[in-house]
Amino acid sequence: MVYLWTLGVLSGIQRATTAATVSQWYFHRLTVPAPTSREVINAAFNHATTTLFGTICLSTLLALAIRLPYLILPRRLFALAGLCSYTILPSAIATLTNPLTLTYSAIHSQPLTASSRALARLSFLAPSDKHPHSAQFNARNTPSQTPLHSYTLSLLLLRATRFITSLALGFGG
Repeated sequence: MVYLWTLGVLSGIQRATTAATVSQWYFHRLTVPAPTSREVINAAFNHATTTLFGTICLSTLLALAIRLPYLILPRRLFALAGLCSYTILPSAIATLTNPLTLTYSAIHSQPLTASSRALARLSFLAPSDKHPHSAQFNARNTPSQTPLHSYTLSLLLLRATRFITSLALGFGG
């Protein structure tokens, strides 16, 4: 259990550092004088390991506590517990364990509960027929018909950064 929680905390630190780095680039890329990349990453890592460390630990502890029965129970009991848990689990707890809540918390430097409330109020981009400018996804994914939404692009960027960091630490260590 401690091993899984430690892995979750390390993943949360990586997520918070990446989110803070990307948000610094996005919101403050035109500041003069521009900080170096090393300064930005060091500041993001220090922010994740000091100010946001309690938020990261709480987020991963809640996620592990909710997923613990799924890790321990046999498959037949897991199916029964899965049917019950989706109706019993309040949406507030589900929002607290959402990985995007930790990302939102790192970007805005807010506590976990305030970030989960703000994330619950956000409207996510989704293709729909109500909006004429939304992308229509079909079997033929041509670039002219299906532009990437900003949410999908940011999610791909975060996952690619986490993969590259993990790969570099694996080979560089």
